[in-house]
Amino acid sequence: MTTGIQRDGNRSKTQWRQAAELFDQVATVDPTQRAAILGSLDIQPEVRDWLDRLLSAHDQQDAALIDGQMTTLIEALSPTGRHRPDAAAFTGERFGPWRAGAEIGRGGMGLVLEGERADGQFDKQVAIKVLDPGVVGEALRGQFAREIRILASLTHPSIAQLLDGGLNEAGVPFLVMERVRGLPIDRFCLENR
Repeated sequence: MTTGIQRDGNRSKTQWRQAAELFDQVATVDPTQRAAILGSLDIQPEVRDWLDRLLSAHDQQDAALIDGQMTTLIEALSPTGRHRPDAAAFTGERFGPWRAGAEIGRGGMGLVLEGERADGQFDKQVAIKVLDPGVVGEALRGQFAREIRILASLTHPSIAQLLDGGLNEAGVPFLVMERVRGLPIDRFCLENR
Protein backbone atom coordinates (compact mmCIF):
# COMPACT_ATOMS: atom_id res chain seq x y z
CA MET A 1 0.00 0.00 0.00
CA THR A 2 1.42 3.39 -0.95
CA THR A 3 0.95 6.04 1.71
CA GLY A 4 2.29 9.08 -0.13
CA ILE A 5 4.61 9.66 2.82
CA GLN A 6 8.37 9.91 2.45
CA ARG A 7 10.29 6.95 3.94
CA ASP A 8 13.80 8.50 3.65
CA GLY A 9 15.22 8.02 7.19
CA ASN A 10 16.14 11.49 8.47
CA ARG A 11 13.86 13.42 6.13
CA SER A 12 10.87 11.31 7.17
CA LYS A 13 11.70 11.71 10.86
CA THR A 14 12.03 15.48 10.49
CA GLN A 15 8.71 15.69 8.65
CA TRP A 16 7.04 13.50 11.28
CA ARG A 17 8.44 15.65 14.10
CA GLN A 18 7.17 18.85 12.42
CA ALA A 19 3.73 17.32 11.81
CA ALA A 20 3.55 16.07 15.40
CA GLU A 21 4.44 19.50 16.79
CA LEU A 22 1.69 21.08 14.67
CA PHE A 23 -0.70 18.32 15.76
CA ASP A 24 0.03 19.15 19.41
CA GLN A 25 -0.91 22.77 18.68
CA VAL A 26 -4.16 22.20 16.78
CA ALA A 27 -5.58 18.82 17.83
CA THR A 28 -7.86 20.32 20.47
CA VAL A 29 -9.00 23.22 18.25
CA ASP A 30 -12.46 22.85 16.69
CA PRO A 31 -12.00 21.38 13.17
CA THR A 32 -13.78 24.34 11.55
CA GLN A 33 -11.36 26.80 13.16
CA ARG A 34 -8.40 24.47 12.58
CA ALA A 35 -8.64 24.88 8.78
CA ALA A 36 -8.15 28.66 9.02
CA ILE A 37 -5.15 28.28 11.33
CA LEU A 38 -3.47 25.70 9.10
CA GLY A 39 -4.28 27.70 5.97
CA SER A 40 -2.32 30.65 7.34
CA LEU A 41 0.85 28.57 7.87
CA ASP A 42 3.53 27.69 5.33
CA ILE A 43 3.64 23.89 5.69
CA GLN A 44 5.59 21.56 3.40
CA PRO A 45 3.27 19.18 1.50
CA GLU A 46 4.85 16.09 3.09
CA VAL A 47 4.44 17.55 6.59
CA ARG A 48 0.85 18.55 5.80
CA ASP A 49 0.18 14.96 4.63
CA TRP A 50 1.37 13.57 8.01
CA LEU A 51 -0.60 16.22 9.87
CA ASP A 52 -3.80 15.59 7.93
CA ARG A 53 -3.52 11.85 8.62
CA LEU A 54 -2.96 12.42 12.33
CA LEU A 55 -5.88 14.84 12.56
CA SER A 56 -8.11 12.50 10.57
CA ALA A 57 -7.38 9.65 12.99
CA HIS A 58 -7.88 11.99 15.96
CA ASP A 59 -11.26 13.19 14.68
CA GLN A 60 -12.69 9.71 13.99
CA GLN A 61 -15.60 8.48 16.10
CA ASP A 62 -15.16 4.83 15.09
CA ALA A 63 -12.42 2.94 16.97
CA ALA A 64 -11.85 0.56 14.02
CA LEU A 65 -11.20 3.51 11.71
CA ILE A 66 -8.81 5.04 14.23
CA ASP A 67 -6.87 1.77 14.45
CA GLY A 68 -6.68 1.56 10.65
CA GLN A 69 -5.35 5.10 10.40
CA MET A 70 -2.76 4.41 13.08
CA THR A 71 -1.69 1.20 11.33
CA THR A 72 -0.96 3.15 8.16
CA LEU A 73 0.97 5.83 10.06
CA ILE A 74 3.05 3.34 12.05
CA GLU A 75 3.87 1.28 8.96
CA ALA A 76 4.96 4.42 7.12
CA LEU A 77 7.21 5.43 10.02
CA SER A 78 8.85 2.03 10.40
CA PRO A 79 11.97 1.63 8.26
CA THR A 80 11.08 -2.05 7.71
CA GLY A 81 7.32 -1.76 7.34
CA ARG A 82 5.09 -3.99 9.47
CA HIS A 83 6.87 -5.37 12.52
CA ARG A 84 5.92 -8.70 14.12
CA PRO A 85 7.49 -8.89 17.59
CA ASP A 86 7.70 -12.26 19.30
CA ALA A 87 5.23 -12.49 22.21
CA ALA A 88 7.28 -15.13 24.02
CA ALA A 89 10.19 -12.70 24.30
CA PHE A 90 8.03 -10.36 26.42
CA THR A 91 6.21 -12.85 28.67
CA GLY A 92 7.11 -12.01 32.27
CA GLU A 93 8.90 -8.78 31.28
CA ARG A 94 8.31 -5.57 33.24
CA PHE A 95 6.94 -2.45 31.64
CA GLY A 96 7.19 0.09 34.43
CA PRO A 97 5.11 -1.30 37.30
CA TRP A 98 3.34 -3.74 34.95
CA ARG A 99 4.22 -7.36 34.09
CA ALA A 100 3.43 -8.82 30.65
CA GLY A 101 1.64 -12.13 30.17
CA ALA A 102 0.39 -14.05 27.17
CA GLU A 103 -0.45 -12.58 23.79
CA ILE A 104 -4.00 -11.27 23.43
CA GLY A 105 -3.63 -10.29 19.81
CA ARG A 106 -2.02 -7.89 17.42
CA GLY A 107 -3.34 -4.43 16.73
CA GLY A 108 -2.53 -1.53 14.49
CA MET A 109 0.29 -0.39 16.72
CA GLY A 110 1.91 -3.70 17.60
CA LEU A 111 1.69 -6.72 19.83
CA VAL A 112 -0.96 -6.74 22.57
CA LEU A 113 -0.28 -8.73 25.75
CA GLU A 114 -2.17 -9.49 28.93
CA GLY A 115 -0.74 -7.50 31.79
CA GLU A 116 -1.07 -7.00 35.51
CA ARG A 117 0.16 -4.60 38.11
CA ALA A 118 3.38 -6.13 39.46
CA ASP A 119 4.61 -3.71 42.13
CA GLY A 120 2.08 -4.68 44.82
CA GLN A 121 0.45 -1.23 44.94
CA PHE A 122 -2.90 -2.64 43.80
CA ASP A 123 -4.33 -5.41 41.61
CA LYS A 124 -5.34 -4.53 38.06
CA GLN A 125 -5.57 -6.49 34.82
CA VAL A 126 -4.57 -4.48 31.74
CA ALA A 127 -3.59 -4.78 28.09
CA ILE A 128 -0.01 -3.86 27.20
CA LYS A 129 0.71 -2.75 23.64
CA VAL A 130 4.35 -3.34 22.76
CA LEU A 131 5.54 -1.13 19.92
CA ASP A 132 8.35 -1.66 17.44
CA PRO A 133 11.49 -0.04 18.95
CA GLY A 134 12.53 0.87 15.40
CA VAL A 135 9.49 3.12 15.13
CA VAL A 136 10.32 5.01 18.32
CA GLY A 137 14.09 5.42 17.99
CA GLU A 138 16.32 7.90 19.80
CA ALA A 139 15.20 10.85 17.67
CA LEU A 140 11.52 10.22 18.36
CA ARG A 141 11.58 9.47 22.11
CA GLY A 142 10.56 13.02 23.04
CA GLN A 143 7.78 12.87 20.47
CA PHE A 144 6.64 9.50 21.83
CA ALA A 145 6.34 11.07 25.32
CA ARG A 146 4.22 13.92 23.88
CA GLU A 147 2.02 11.43 22.01
CA ILE A 148 1.43 9.48 25.25
CA ARG A 149 0.25 12.69 26.93
CA ILE A 150 -2.17 13.33 24.07
CA LEU A 151 -3.50 9.75 24.11
CA ALA A 152 -3.94 9.90 27.89
CA SER A 153 -6.20 12.93 27.47
CA LEU A 154 -8.56 11.15 25.05
CA THR A 155 -11.80 9.95 26.58
CA HIS A 156 -14.34 8.27 24.36
CA PRO A 157 -16.63 5.28 25.00
CA SER A 158 -15.18 3.48 21.96
CA ILE A 159 -11.53 3.95 22.93
CA ALA A 160 -9.80 1.93 25.66
CA GLN A 161 -8.38 4.32 28.27
CA LEU A 162 -4.60 4.78 28.28
CA LEU A 163 -3.25 4.17 31.80
CA ASP A 164 0.52 4.32 31.37
CA GLY A 165 3.25 4.26 28.80
CA GLY A 166 6.88 4.88 28.10
CA LEU A 167 10.00 2.82 27.55
CA ASN A 168 10.87 -0.23 29.62
CA GLU A 169 14.41 -0.84 30.92
CA ALA A 170 15.38 -2.45 27.60
CA GLY A 171 14.16 0.62 25.69
CA VAL A 172 11.04 -1.05 24.29
CA PRO A 173 8.18 1.46 23.83
CA PHE A 174 4.87 0.42 25.37
CA LEU A 175 1.34 1.60 26.14
CA VAL A 176 -0.72 0.22 29.04
CA MET A 177 -4.45 0.36 28.40
CA GLU A 178 -7.57 -0.79 30.14
CA ARG A 179 -8.35 -4.43 29.37
CA VAL A 180 -11.59 -4.77 27.46
CA ARG A 181 -12.80 -8.35 27.33
CA GLY A 182 -14.75 -9.59 24.36
CA LEU A 183 -14.44 -11.09 20.92
CA PRO A 184 -11.87 -9.84 18.43
CA ILE A 185 -13.65 -7.46 16.08
CA ASP A 186 -13.22 -9.69 13.01
CA ARG A 187 -14.76 -12.67 14.82
CA PHE A 188 -17.59 -10.51 16.21
CA CYS A 189 -18.40 -9.28 12.71
CA LEU A 190 -18.41 -12.80 11.26
CA GLU A 191 -20.62 -14.18 14.03
CA ASN A 192 -23.05 -11.23 13.95
CA ARG A 193 -23.02 -10.63 10.20
